[in-house]
Amino acid sequence: MLNRLSDINEKGEFISDIKSGDQRFALSLNCLITGRILVANHMILSATKALKIALRFSAIRKQFGPPDGPEQPLIDLQLQ
Repeated sequence: MLNRLSDINEKGEFISDIKSGDQRFALSLNCLITGRILVANHMILSATKALKIALRFSAIRKQFGPPDGPEQPLIDLQLQ
């Protein structure tokens, strides 16, 4: 990935088709940023699935009812 935009020849000289150092730096970072965006997107999708599972579970799980009555679903609790 890093050798795509520039290289070192056999004499030890730095060579690149892109003359601007700023542009070369920006193009190098572009690959890294794209990878980070893909990872972040995957994390968001995973969190969405986890939230969906948690909400479904809390809708069917019953617990903490009144002392003289039936248990209530977790989703009815105020802190849920």
